[in-house]
Amino acid sequence: MPTLQTIARRAPHHEEDLTTFDLRPWHAANEDVEVDVDLEAEDVTVVRPRWFPEAVERLLLRGQLREDMLPVGAVPCDEAGMQIGIVRLVRSLGRDYLAWYGASLRTDAVAIETMQRYLLAHAGEVLAGRADVDTLAPEIVRHGALLGEILARRAGGSWMDLYGQMPGAWRMALPSGAVISPVARVQRFVLRRAIEGRHDDLVAFFEQVVATGTALAEAG
Repeated sequence: MPTLQTIARRAPHHEEDLTTFDLRPWHAANEDVEVDVDLEAEDVTVVRPRWFPEAVERLLLRGQLREDMLPVGAVPCDEAGMQIGIVRLVRSLGRDYLAWYGASLRTDAVAIETMQRYLLAHAGEVLAGRADVDTLAPEIVRHGALLGEILARRAGGSWMDLYGQMPGAWRMALPSGAVISPVARVQRFVLRRAIEGRHDDLVAFFEQVVATGTALAEAG
């Protein structure tokens, strides 16, 4: 994977309506799901789907969600629409990484490490006084949405409380009963680096959620 460098231009500007991106080809299929099969006395007794990382730029909708439930450019009016909008936002981020670095992100820890280095580079620009922290807001939202979608697919998280205009308030419930705020987590990560010169580790956060499902404090 190419070494990430601070991009010479700013990331594309995104309007408040986060669903206005060109989705073609949104319908591109991911790889087939592999399964583990347990054999007992020559009979199949258990078939377990094996988790596999999806390409972020071709991220599939989960559950009963369908693309036609939210026309392109429409403002989401319910929680299902917001979940579709989040997936579309994450796809656009995946396409940007592919265009900027030739890197196809996947829903795994490697993608979190990659986005962490990208965000640290931009936070470093703020820390050095060469950029304004407010300009990072759109990227915080996009990367927070990506973190959430990775956790949804890898750790079984479910988006909740998606109403309102504050992405930092979007929450995700985990099977353990823990509730986290992916966008707020990324915001804290960036601001601590930009303002204090230190940061939490998003990969460690991801691995702890996946490994233990432990409720993690969201207080700053």
